[in-house]
Amino acid sequence: MKRTGLTRLLLLIFLFGGLMANAQKPYKAYLVSNAHFDTQWNWDVQTSINQFVRHTMDRNFLLFEKYPDYVFNFEGGIKYKWMKEYYPEKYKRVKEYIRQGRWHVSGSSWDATDPNIPSPESFFRNILLGQEFYQKEFGIQSTDIFLPDCFGFGYALPTIASHCGLIGFSTQKLQWRHNPFYKNTRNSKLPFYTGLWKGLDGSQIISNDKEIRELADGSPDKTAYKYYGTGDRGGSPTIKSVISLEKGIKGDGDIQIISATSDQLFKEYLPFKNHPELPVIPLRQL
Repeated sequence: MKRTGLTRLLLLIFLFGGLMANAQKPYKAYLVSNAHFDTQWNWDVQTSINQFVRHTMDRNFLLFEKYPDYVFNFEGGIKYKWMKEYYPEKYKRVKEYIRQGRWHVSGSSWDATDPNIPSPESFFRNILLGQEFYQKEFGIQSTDIFLPDCFGFGYALPTIASHCGLIGFSTQKLQWRHNPFYKNTRNSKLPFYTGLWKGLDGSQIISNDKEIRELADGSPDKTAYKYYGTGDRGGSPTIKSVISLEKGIKGDGDIQIISATSDQLFKEYLPFKNHPELPVIPLRQL
């Protein structure tokens, strides 16, 4: 996941005429802050702890203090455990921001996992371990599968997620597809903008892979879901990106800009049976 957000956000704010503050606008854009963190990609565990975990806390503390509309999303129980063990005073601040709703626990699992090779049992255990930690430490449980930087998503995933009590799935990697998904669908790369992904047993979760610019293409649900921030090493979005977000929230154009938690859009579609406008993609690997 590359460092992104500022250039696109500024361009989109310009294109749509400055974005909105009140809820009666025809379009909604859920902007989901993230600092994706590959815990052991090109470095050892101690580097993750000594540098990247600490930077993630410090940089977001600064943004919370300066920008009242900013919400941060962060996944991976193992990272929160490192915070608790190695930075107990900073961890207390994280817990307080979680209580306030400023720091959102995303992803439900102990750590982001490849969704293809591990068995369903492994996936269940990963989620169970993460959720038990979140419940014990924060008194909450996550509600989504949050995988900004995984490639390929097996068709067991909606069933696994649904049986774990989760309601939604988000990624940005469907946009990286080179080969056709279906013929005659959105450049043959993606099955839908926002829709229901149906598992083998009929279980459904809501899935999303739609950017703000696609609102202009006649999106039937008039919503967009967009990550912004940084990738691989944790940290936070840039200050300029957050300033752009704040300006958008206070703007007066046609789009309601929402500084969103990773599951906020999903919750607004509950119960799914009341939204027949959502397309359903059955029994397929994304």
